[in-house]
Amino acid sequence: MTGIGLAALGLRPIRAGAAPALEPAPSLALHAVPEETSDPNPWPVPAWDLAPPAPTGGRSVVVSLSQQALWAYEDGVVVRSTYVSTGTARTPTPVGLFWIINKFPVETMQGTIAGEDYLVPDVPDVMYFNDQGDALHGTYWHSN
Repeated sequence: MTGIGLAALGLRPIRAGAAPALEPAPSLALHAVPEETSDPNPWPVPAWDLAPPAPTGGRSVVVSLSQQALWAYEDGVVVRSTYVSTGTARTPTPVGLFWIINKFPVETMQGTIAGEDYLVPDVPDVMYFNDQGDALHGTYWHSN
């Protein structure tokens, strides 16, 4: 994802190489809402397409997969919004409520997807939200 940095959210980066904190960090929650559904029942328009949910307190981020947008909230007030590029068919964005468990200003991301290795150095503003390697992060390799 692009367009939002740690400083814009008032977050403090965690030192590279630090052990990930597996307990939820209460300062920032991440809400990823599902894509549109073809099921016409019970409502013709999914509620998440009408407006993003407004968290009531603390810091949180709401990501709409169908709108490809992100809203950063502080105490229920939008402090930043931007378009984003979420996961692909090979790397789908998980849907649900998550907490940021580790943050890095710059990180080398690597792994294997469908038997193909990847290594991407210097990924900016990485914020992991589960222990599977899923993260909000900046991109320099594309602009969509």
